[in-house]
Amino acid sequence: MIRSSNSPLRIAIIAHSLYPIAQPYAGGLEMITQLICDELVAQGHEILLYAHKDSETKATLVPLLTRHEFNKMVYDNEHETVAMGREEMYQYLTYQIALRDIIERDERGEIDIVHNHSLHHIPMMTGQAFGERFFYHFPYAYFSAVTFGTFNTALWYNHSIYSN
Repeated sequence: MIRSSNSPLRIAIIAHSLYPIAQPYAGGLEMITQLICDELVAQGHEILLYAHKDSETKATLVPLLTRHEFNKMVYDNEHETVAMGREEMYQYLTYQIALRDIIERDERGEIDIVHNHSLHHIPMMTGQAFGERFFYHFPYAYFSAVTFGTFNTALWYNHSIYSN
């Protein structure tokens, strides 16, 4: 539940898992994620950044699953039993573990807002659990081919917020 307007917000920010949120930046997504985190911390907000273990931030870093940890958890051919590539399975587990942690923290009242900066669909789909407290970084565009409810609802919601 969001606290009074005088209280700092407690924000969980989900970055993508492939590159650290650190200089030199792999791209613009890493740069904007770091700038947002550092500015929000400077404004007094409590930020949890779920990101690559080598990320550098003023926020509290919550390292995402590493490939080494993944390889210890999963048999070499286990991805074949669920009909997905090994990289895809790594991404699924990475975001499922992160979102489980976020949901558990939210249930304890430790999170006000969840801000997704990953490019994976798992955070987008799971973000429904947070309702209007879930935001994502995604350039606005019309996607007539995309018809599944989660994405269309989130896209419409972001457009309604930023179109005024």
